[in-house]
Amino acid sequence: VALIPEIPYDIHKAAEAINKRKENGKRFSVVVVSEGAHPKDEEGTTHSAEGIDNKAGISVKFGGEGNRVAKKLQELTGLESRCTILGYMQRGGTPTAYDRVLSTKYGAKAVEHAMEGQFGVLTVIKNGKLDCVPLEVVVGENKEIGDVKMRGNILVRQSGGPTAVINSSVAGVYAAAKKLGVKKIYGMVHGIQGFLQDNLIDLGEYLDDETGIELLKRTPSAFLGSCRFKMPKIEGHEDVYEKVFEIMEKHDIECLFYAGGNDSMDTVKMLSDYAAAHNKPQRFMGVPKTIDNDLPVTDHCPGYGSAAKYIATSMKEIIRDNESFGVEKPTVCIVEIMGRHAGWLTAAAALSRGDDCSGPDAIYLPEVTFDMDKFMEKVKY
Repeated sequence: VALIPEIPYDIHKAAEAINKRKENGKRFSVVVVSEGAHPKDEEGTTHSAEGIDNKAGISVKFGGEGNRVAKKLQELTGLESRCTILGYMQRGGTPTAYDRVLSTKYGAKAVEHAMEGQFGVLTVIKNGKLDCVPLEVVVGENKEIGDVKMRGNILVRQSGGPTAVINSSVAGVYAAAKKLGVKKIYGMVHGIQGFLQDNLIDLGEYLDDETGIELLKRTPSAFLGSCRFKMPKIEGHEDVYEKVFEIMEKHDIECLFYAGGNDSMDTVKMLSDYAAAHNKPQRFMGVPKTIDNDLPVTDHCPGYGSAAKYIATSMKEIIRDNESFGVEKPTVCIVEIMGRHAGWLTAAAALSRGDDCSGPDAIYLPEVTFDMDKFMEKVKY
């Protein structure tokens, strides 16, 4: 459990998490408390905010929140709770090589800026490169941990045909969201069709530890279930879109992560466009998923590699089966492979060719017009 200033904490939820760990056989729990952390019901109180207490008119320093949390947790859990404060010792110690070099570079770059006549600026690193920004941009501002921008919950959805790794995308969304402090991660059961019926699950009930996440990565098919329901065009169907946003607001869902292929990305775009046109605060993100590998821009779509391997292996087995009959029984074997309008999967059949296998005699892709006469000639000769 980590309590940070950017997210007001709920001490009862922290106690609940500790009690749950105890029930699962954990012998101890470590709670990390930022000195600027503050509880939800006391946001703005002076005991955890450095500055001036307007009522008392005196300066108040950070500190002491750890002791308050320990005392409250002991009351709520019945477990002995102690507080260790690292204090100012954190400032010392042996520097890391990277930190030492970085600090040297900052100092040298500041001199370069001055020699170039750039004053009233702060030396910074942006996109991995040293630069400078006007002081007025930074004075009075505060960079919060991870530049947290999401305060609400998020929702993840799977759509279309499942792949061998679509559950890994859900695991990735969940793990990263938890790490960045998202309060609750919902899963959409049976895609948008289930969502319109308010069919959601709290993924935290299934993925509350590393074991659950690792198991999900290795689980085939679609853990959340899928659907083939397509959202209608916006015009004339505004009520359907309003229902989507109504349910998102009901569950305080700030962002929807959509794992799918072409049709799914079309839905993501329509929802995103509708939100922008109607000043909705909700946001939408696409996560590529398709064995067809036909989503543009991205080099590889998750799921394609596993399907390509399966096709290459299957081709080896088909070829060996047919070769077993010898020249006395000539056979023409036609293998039809998925992929819609893209030939990536079909082309993967060539991977079967090697020292141990002759591979397919001909591969026909949708990108190249099929010539029946040439095909018949190749079969005969």
